[in-house]
Amino acid sequence: MKKKLLVLFSILLLCTVCLFGCGVSALSGGPKLEDIVYGNGGFSVVKGDYLYFSNAYFDYNNLTEGENKHDFNSPRKVYGIFRVKLNENKMVDLDEEGVPVGAELMVPQVGAYEYSGLYICGNYLYYTTPFTGNKSGQYVKGLVSFERVNLDRTGHKVLYKVEDEFTNCKYFVNYINGITYITILNANSNVTLLTIQGENVQNKTVLTNVSEVICPSQNAVNNNGSVENSSKFIYYTVKEGNYYNLKRKSIVNPSEADEILISASSEQINLVEFKNDRLYFKQNNILKSSSFENNAQIKTYTNQEINSENENGIKSFYILNDTNGTKLDRGVACVSYDGSTYYVNVYNNGSEFMFSNSNQINILYSANNCLYYKLADDEALYSFNMSSKQSLKICNNFETSVDDNNNSVFDFDEDHGFYFNTVEGSNNNIKYLHMANLNGFSYEDESG
Repeated sequence: MKKKLLVLFSILLLCTVCLFGCGVSALSGGPKLEDIVYGNGGFSVVKGDYLYFSNAYFDYNNLTEGENKHDFNSPRKVYGIFRVKLNENKMVDLDEEGVPVGAELMVPQVGAYEYSGLYICGNYLYYTTPFTGNKSGQYVKGLVSFERVNLDRTGHKVLYKVEDEFTNCKYFVNYINGITYITILNANSNVTLLTIQGENVQNKTVLTNVSEVICPSQNAVNNNGSVENSSKFIYYTVKEGNYYNLKRKSIVNPSEADEILISASSEQINLVEFKNDRLYFKQNNILKSSSFENNAQIKTYTNQEINSENENGIKSFYILNDTNGTKLDRGVACVSYDGSTYYVNVYNNGSEFMFSNSNQINILYSANNCLYYKLADDEALYSFNMSSKQSLKICNNFETSVDDNNNSVFDFDEDHGFYFNTVEGSNNNIKYLHMANLNGFSYEDESG
């Protein structure tokens, strides 16, 4: 039985700010322009053999006015966005104290909080960070600043600030044909589209009075930003009287007439995710999807409702990732409950049973034909290989909540799982990033 692996991944910024003096020097080395990007949208993102990550998770209540300023010389900060070169095993070399060897500060600002996300588009790192706005110096949830730096950490630029307090800040970053687009659903149900090409940044309100908005998730991005046609749209719903309409608007040419995809539905339409070149949505809690290209049919995965509030039946689901570049719909893994046991079935063309457990199963991620999951009242992270039907323990501890509201916060790419937790002897108000290896040579077999 192989040993379980858990990698501590924390950095104190105090050790690095003294290196910069008054200016910001460009970093040497770094990924190649043509390298593929993996993991956009989370607390970490990989380009080539470099990992960019936010080292510490912060709650707004732990920040004070001026503390999140883009200032490399601040002596007080213990957070930031870093980069580090991965070794040949796609892991991070650590020193005796568990600090990544060769880690370099990219941004001296909070990069991990409730509405955070790191994105690499072309030669830029895009991120969001909180700001005080006009709230008497208090950091308020939903006041979000969209910013970027070059991948050598120079050229810091504030792109746009959302100054209305959000109850749920929702935005999407897309990279299409060398241009970055940021779609933001504002608190007033209007949609703002940022178009960023080089130093030119434009923003425009493109939709008003919408119910829900989704844009394609581009976890993997190539250098030129080439995407399928179906990935170039803003998908949104509007309620008109007693009926629901599903429409889409061009991201690249927002002045073009919008296309109606589902018209005058008496069933409420809830958008779920755009993945594998398909839009996934629910009508009366029944999961469906379509590419909506060339008269494509709408696929229904199961006639059972997916409703976590139901005592029995399907409680949750995870849309399987296509990691082979074929952009095929690989189906949906659903967790159902019969009153005593939780079952995982994959629905695509029919239903296939995977595994079961007496404890509640929470699927967190899928890649390389594996499901990664946790069990209720169990801190470990597990994987289940859908071909061999074998379960493995990845690590003993994989924390998925970071604040008093018990919000789940974690991140994955094809090789790593990330979570935030306190570090012994440090400020308990700060959660530092930890990393677990998903590669099989370090797994502990749990199949019995």
